[in-house]
Amino acid sequence: MSATLQRTPLYDSHVASGAKLVDFGGWEMPLNYGSQINEHHAVRTDAGMFDVSHMLAVDVGGARPKSFLKRLIANDVDKLTKPGKALYSAMLNTSGGVIDDLIVYWRGGDEYRVVINASTAAKDLAHMNRIAEAFDADVVPRRDVAMIAVQGPNAREKVSSRVLPASCRNTPMSNRSRSVPGYSGSTLSAMSIIATVCSSSPPT
Repeated sequence: MSATLQRTPLYDSHVASGAKLVDFGGWEMPLNYGSQINEHHAVRTDAGMFDVSHMLAVDVGGARPKSFLKRLIANDVDKLTKPGKALYSAMLNTSGGVIDDLIVYWRGGDEYRVVINASTAAKDLAHMNRIAEAFDADVVPRRDVAMIAVQGPNAREKVSSRVLPASCRNTPMSNRSRSVPGYSGSTLSAMSIIATVCSSSPPT
């Protein structure tokens, strides 16, 4: 495999778990860990994890981050009324045309995290920086952050039992995220993980 392929922060964990690694749009990503059929059924009937760290997390802060995001995207960030909630939207150019799609998470206060697509990350980031100047907003790409999508009918239960405080395990988890400093029993002790939970049940 080409030495020029990029690797996510979870690469060593994939290798240690026996993953078959392939070129996925310039990233060395796991295709499977054995039987693809067994993995398919596990996700359909229980839960499975997917490394989506090739996508780029971008932290947004500074003086006027909300005003910046209102200019940048088509949807309204005022809809984010609870920390951890997420908003799907389109990133717009200065004429109102669509550049790309993205997800915005509100982390509380004046802190936001935007997740943009891997293949267009450089172009999207350059556009974000151009727009941010007028709002004195900080745009910080976070290639040190790993992102795991957890999918399946038991995804919420399994994630909540491992990464959420007991006080909020029974609250709705659709479209929410939590930064987890470290992950016991793995090589991720020095990393921050975003656990994004998806399931077959409708959003709440």
